[in-house]
Amino acid sequence: MLINTVILMLRDALPIALLMSFLLLAFRLQRKTLVVLLLSTAITTALLVLLRNSVSETFDGAGYEWLTVALLLIAYLFALLSLDFRAYRSSAIIAAVPVISLHLADFMLYLFAFGSHSERLPGILVGSVLGSGISLSLAMLLVVLLSPYRTTLAMKSLWVLFMAAQASGAVPLLQQTGVIDESVALWDSSVIISDASEYGHLLKALLAYESQPDLPYLLTWLALVGLGQCMVLRHHFLFRSSPEGASS
Repeated sequence: MLINTVILMLRDALPIALLMSFLLLAFRLQRKTLVVLLLSTAITTALLVLLRNSVSETFDGAGYEWLTVALLLIAYLFALLSLDFRAYRSSAIIAAVPVISLHLADFMLYLFAFGSHSERLPGILVGSVLGSGISLSLAMLLVVLLSPYRTTLAMKSLWVLFMAAQASGAVPLLQQTGVIDESVALWDSSVIISDASEYGHLLKALLAYESQPDLPYLLTWLALVGLGQCMVLRHHFLFRSSPEGASS
């Protein structure tokens, strides 16, 4: 139970910690904006947990998968809109809420399912602390490494790359619903970096790493990254040519 909890915490807490790092670095969120983010996330997470069973019964039992896909695509869309300097903070908040809420809802369901057993509670608590500590440590390391580049083109590129990794999670869900056919893995790099390792979870959150990716997953990731980087360059040059960019 301890190991399972640590793995689940890395799966769910690490993307949240990294996302908060990007928000603080790239968008310099102020206290009011953080309050809005926390309230919106709390409400969305509560709705996802309370309505999960009801939603799951729709669309032939695949309702929650479709809802998750929709939320991930919305998050990616608003991540692209956050590149516009005229409304970047509000768009970034809207992009962050679905990602954080989905991960929180998944971990809360795990706690509800296994936390009620008193003999498993110590392992869950210790695993949660360990997983949270690892996630926060990696997020703080990211902040230290990227702080000198917080206003550069590189930061925006990394932000969009991160959100493309989150949106790529829609592919396995669409394969579960039968919309996309599963195919043979293109390669197996689990001997080098396992999906369940710390590095695997970090690369999963940042780059959508899969040790055994199939063709639909790889093509989707490439499309999302390519579109995102094109938008980054477009907004960068538009800002450079605007009065605000020329005066900075």
